[in-house]
Amino acid sequence: MSSGCKYLTIIGLVSFVSFVSFVIFLINTIQTSIYWLDKVGPKLEDSLGFKHGSPYVNGHEILLISKVVPGGIMERAGLRIGDVPYGMGMDDFYKMLWEGRGSIVEVEVVNVYDNPSRQSRSSAQNKRVLRIPVPHLGEEIEQKIKE
Repeated sequence: MSSGCKYLTIIGLVSFVSFVSFVIFLINTIQTSIYWLDKVGPKLEDSLGFKHGSPYVNGHEILLISKVVPGGIMERAGLRIGDVPYGMGMDDFYKMLWEGRGSIVEVEVVNVYDNPSRQSRSSAQNKRVLRIPVPHLGEEIEQKIKE
């Protein structure tokens, strides 16, 4: 085999390994998002008293708080309709709340309705810090999520 063929074989092998690594990374990312968004998220929303939506603001999909339950934990912490967690996506937000069970979690938010240009999470204008007391969800619910 000539040295040119060896180099082409090596380049082809490296390309194939890179492609397989990318596919594995992509599958893992999707599985992680599904776990946080479909399995953990709804339980957190129910117990904390909020719902999220995913509208597009200035061409970017954002986590936007679409409902806050009156008298719920999130309302008492100061969460409002139109709030966007600053600098994080939905799965990061849920993960932070989940990992903070039994403690007070601080979250920076901006409200898209307070900002006249309706910029998304990239705008620090009108940024607020919420202190959310995240309770344990109960052993039964936590066990179901782990399964």
